[in-house]
Amino acid sequence: MYNLDYTVTEDDYLTFNRCHLKTTKAGRRAILTYRLLVPALLVCIMLLSTIGGGDVVPLLTIEAVVFGLTSLLWALLAPRIYFRSLRRGINRMKKDGRLPFNPQGTFVFSEDGFEDHGPLSTVTTSYQAIEKVVEAPAADYLYVSAAQAFIVKTDLFADAAAHQQFIDFITARLKPGTPVVKA
Repeated sequence: MYNLDYTVTEDDYLTFNRCHLKTTKAGRRAILTYRLLVPALLVCIMLLSTIGGGDVVPLLTIEAVVFGLTSLLWALLAPRIYFRSLRRGINRMKKDGRLPFNPQGTFVFSEDGFEDHGPLSTVTTSYQAIEKVVEAPAADYLYVSAAQAFIVKTDLFADAAAHQQFIDFITARLKPGTPVVKA
């Protein structure tokens, strides 16, 4: 049995989102869509400008170079821009007093399941409800749906051996076939 008092910060939540985008199919698809959005729009603009007719070869050459460079920059900077907007969204939610996570609480892991005792509520979850476990350097994420996970930070454990015992404890209680992924 484990009793773990935790504190989750905005940075921990952002780290979870970054890990989620890298380790899930839906997350990778979202980042790819975000990366391709601006280049697709620029191609549409370029195609529409050719409809105008006339001597468009010099104009198309200039547009192709400018749009190509813009698309390349966007594709490279899109993840950074995406996470910056996510951070701003979290700051807005914090200012409004409605964070999407419990900033403090206690996890109680027993033989049958675990409880998350937060400041306003207690959530009880069976190990059978865990769909996936992701082991990342800073935390373990116990997914109970495609986009919702409990964040168990690795600094809650005395050392790497204690953390590994916890992972073994959890994985022994999962339903067969539940993936355990290292991020």
